Amino acid sequence: MKDKKIVLFDGVCSFCNQWVRFVFKFNSKNDIYFMPLQDERAQKLLPKDLQAKEMESVVYYRNGTVFTQSTAALFVAKDLNLFLKIISNILLIIPKIIRDKIYNFIAKHRYRWFGKCDTCPIPPPALRKQFL
Repeated sequence: MKDKKIVLFDGVCSFCNQWVRFVFKFNSKNDIYFMPLQDERAQKLLPKDLQAKEMESVVYYRNGTVFTQSTAALFVAKDLNLFLKIISNILLIIPKIIRDKIYNFIAKHRYRWFGKCDTCPIPPPALRKQFL
């Protein structure tokens, strides 16, 4: 799995599930895979220091490197298309501490604003092949 690009996300978060569909739609290379953080295999990919905080952050496992919070989201976007790559590069100029404050504010309120599922929803058939 070291050579793969894997998005680890909160599988019961409605916002996160919609974001996964967005990533799938714009990932023309089909080289980004998905795994809910609730999956015990996802936990094995995380460094020990992340396991306590993993549900508050999307995690992007990219060719052996782990990105979290705003950096993870922006690196995923960079891997989608030229337009998103340009936008991501511009946003990456903003200091991480500022980006992560905004990210954490949204993460803290995501269930209230967007909803939460009781279980991880089953992805549509086209998207299923990208799940590990």
